[in-house]
Amino acid sequence: MSSAMGVDKECTETYNEMKTGHKHKYIQFKINDDHKSIVVEKSVGCDKNAPLEGESKLWDAFVSELIPDEPKYFVYDLHFQSKEAGEREKIIFIAWVPDAAKIKIKMLMASSKGDFKKKLQGIHCEVSIISTYTPTCDV
Repeated sequence: MSSAMGVDKECTETYNEMKTGHKHKYIQFKINDDHKSIVVEKSVGCDKNAPLEGESKLWDAFVSELIPDEPKYFVYDLHFQSKEAGEREKIIFIAWVPDAAKIKIKMLMASSKGDFKKKLQGIHCEVSIISTYTPTCDV
């Protein structure tokens, strides 16, 4: 199912700053109040020189953004240690659609996700979170 929802150009501009310059650790997107487009709600800066050990704290700060009844999209620049390849980074797309959200917004999120994700070239994986458990990140 495809949605006719628009995507504000700031979404792709901010995402490209993350992808090419690692300017943002994560970007929070929302469907605007009139339900006609996806917009950037917030972006959190990235310290390119931060040690890998700080990744868990950054993840915890990100998780605190998951409000139990407010669906959002996020992209997160995850840095981790791979046994085979050393320090790595991947951009992940996260759809936060909690069970407590209103049905209409859940349907809008489901119908707009595919088209929105296509505009964000270079996503390495997608994660959908629907419950209020606390996701953890062990790096």
